[in-house]
Amino acid sequence: MTGVAEPTKRVGRELGEFTLGDKIGEGGFGEVYRATQRTLDREAVIKILHARHGASDVAVKRFLREGKLACAIDHPYAAHIYACGAESDGVLWIAMEYVRGTPLATLLKLEGAIPLERCIGLVDRLCEVVAAVHERGIIHRDIKPANVMVLSRAGKLLPKLLDLGIAVRLDDGPESPSPVIPGDGLADTAVISRTDRLTRDDAIVGSPLYMAPERWEGSAEVHASSDVYALGVLAFECLTGRPPFSAPEIPQLATLHAEEPVPKLGGDLPPKLDQVLAKALAKRPGERYASALEFGAALREATRTAGTRSLPPLPASVEAALTTMPRPISAAIAGVQHARTEQQLRLAIARTVRAIVRYTGAIALAARGRFAAAAVPLDDAKDLLFDLRRQRLDDREWIDLASCLCAGFRGMRDAFPVPELVDLALGVRPGRQTLRALARAIAEPPGADDEAEGRLLASALADLATVLEAVDFFATYPLIVGAAGGAERWMGHGREPVPAIAKPPDHGRALLVDADHHAVLDLGPLVKIAEPVPGVPDDAFVFDGRSARGATLLSATGFQLVDDEVWDWLG
Repeated sequence: MTGVAEPTKRVGRELGEFTLGDKIGEGGFGEVYRATQRTLDREAVIKILHARHGASDVAVKRFLREGKLACAIDHPYAAHIYACGAESDGVLWIAMEYVRGTPLATLLKLEGAIPLERCIGLVDRLCEVVAAVHERGIIHRDIKPANVMVLSRAGKLLPKLLDLGIAVRLDDGPESPSPVIPGDGLADTAVISRTDRLTRDDAIVGSPLYMAPERWEGSAEVHASSDVYALGVLAFECLTGRPPFSAPEIPQLATLHAEEPVPKLGGDLPPKLDQVLAKALAKRPGERYASALEFGAALREATRTAGTRSLPPLPASVEAALTTMPRPISAAIAGVQHARTEQQLRLAIARTVRAIVRYTGAIALAARGRFAAAAVPLDDAKDLLFDLRRQRLDDREWIDLASCLCAGFRGMRDAFPVPELVDLALGVRPGRQTLRALARAIAEPPGADDEAEGRLLASALADLATVLEAVDFFATYPLIVGAAGGAERWMGHGREPVPAIAKPPDHGRALLVDADHHAVLDLGPLVKIAEPVPGVPDDAFVFDGRSARGATLLSATGFQLVDDEVWDWLG
């Protein structure tokens, strides 16, 4: 191949079954484009070889090998490869799964260390997929946060391993010089010359912050233990927010990897984790864990606290609500499911109560805005609406406000868009008093008596189950949101496209529909869809009231969105 053509405009070009969209990224080796697979109407990502590498046979072979290697891996935590090809004008491309998630590197940069339980689950799953890669006789060689996409599902962080661009098979033999261009930082994939290495004279390729000592020494053989070392570095960074070794220049960094002991994690992390990471980051490959799965198992064991009292079992109705409730509620329930300590369980129940109460309040307020003329105003509702503008209401005040607004439809239940809420407010449907009592109990600070705390949490879970049964009608009014690609159904932990909506909500807005997808109630500015932070997938925010910053909406995970449009809308 003599060269690679560089079209002035790639958008709209067809490569195999795929049509190129906007360019969304670029690395030293290639450009990345959003694409559509025409036959399946499926979103995809296409990587195209940089024109400057077109004359390099090594680059071409390595690029096409990435597609071949990745096609051999079928695992839920690995990005799937759909096709690859070479065009007549020299363009080389690989089409792969479009992963809706956040790069782990971005997550760490924005939020720092990941909480212990979520971190161990994420790294353990990453160990699973790396083990699957190794079972295929493939060594990844570039495991790092930038090559891991993170998806949040039902409170769990799920990884998607990307980029086998510098991977090798165990039977490929010694490393060879790579066409990959150095990145801007020590976390980027780069060619490392002999002047930056400890002993050998030929170049190697990798990301310096995550490379095992033997990689720096230029070992002619590649081992799965090098990937285990990189997993150890990644685990350390996820737990602390920083890599174990860092230096301003590559030679100093190489020395740290080769000679310095692994720093202690510090903080309140379990001391046994220091031992686990010291073994994963052992200087000699033979002293590390024998496999990625063994490393993952050691992480789980090190975080299992001896003598910890078991939590009360999760009622079936609470677990079932994970898949049936609207996203603002189901996301909060996921925290209850994944709680591992009494403190975590208490916080998760409190967040779930808040989510149920605010979602109910949003429906009641939205119905008031649309059907105010039909309702009989109650004095208590007027007082609470006045307070809503002046201060943040607590959970019980929100319950009272929603109840007063719904009770205003006494005698004309069917005029209310969600008539079951009127039944709840009037006591025809049980559950309101239980919700109010639960909100009061869970807001009390925990006492010193461990046995009493255990009984309180068991009672709170039983009450939460009763409340979820009382509001199970929410499942019959799906939450539909306006997304970039059209309307989506946000129920449980899924996001499903909804093609049959006569008038879909605007992007970032939400509405309720009935079983036939007919609009029931526009939730206006009271429920909004937005990124919690730049680069993180959209989440649902529900109006919480006044804060020092203005009208505040909250996500189930605690992110805030300020939007004073709510005050204008309320009138």
